[in-house]
Amino acid sequence: MSHKKKQHQNQIKQEAAQAKKSSKAASSAATAPKAQRSHYDFSVPRSCVLSSGTSSKFSSHSIRYFVYSVGSTVNICSDFTVQGDTYMGCSAYCRTLGSVGDFRGMRREDVERKAYDAWMDGAR
Repeated sequence: MSHKKKQHQNQIKQEAAQAKKSSKAASSAATAPKAQRSHYDFSVPRSCVLSSGTSSKFSSHSIRYFVYSVGSTVNICSDFTVQGDTYMGCSAYCRTLGSVGDFRGMRREDVERKAYDAWMDGAR
């Protein structure tokens, strides 16, 4: 497994552990959750998300992705977290798919390939 893949998997584990810590802190009235720096640099409301999923077809591990529209352009992102009704994404892990019509005409395998390609772009 490459160094970048290991880093990404470790990051996901750390985020999960931090989310668990945050939920425990939020449930305690005496402890307020601390603000954290995040590498996520954009947000998308759930209403703009067209699709989401997980694939391991092109990789040795699962790659999560979501497809979203911004105006008439459809993009895919493979590094994100969901906070309530908002998807927080990292633009380094995104690619443009085209128009809504282009996306609707794509096979699932093609979408999963673009998710993998987006993940590889960000891992560089």
